[in-house]
Amino acid sequence: MLRYLLLILILGGLLIVFSIQNTGTLVIQVLLWEVNISLPLLVSISLILGALIGAIGSLIPLQRKKRKNKLNPPSSL
Repeated sequence: MLRYLLLILILGGLLIVFSIQNTGTLVIQVLLWEVNISLPLLVSISLILGALIGAIGSLIPLQRKKRKNKLNPPSSL
């Protein structure tokens, strides 16, 4: 648990340093849609979305295992 907290603190610190050093904006174009966004904001959004997708992806096998155990409970002899 302490390792995860330390990892989160290090990543957060790196994100803050990155945000301070890179204050430029990017133009993102998709078909006819265009948006101006700052680089640190784009990296932060990508990091958060990646963490959410990873968390959801790790919950799917747990739910399948739970459902399998619920349908086939271990028999006690």
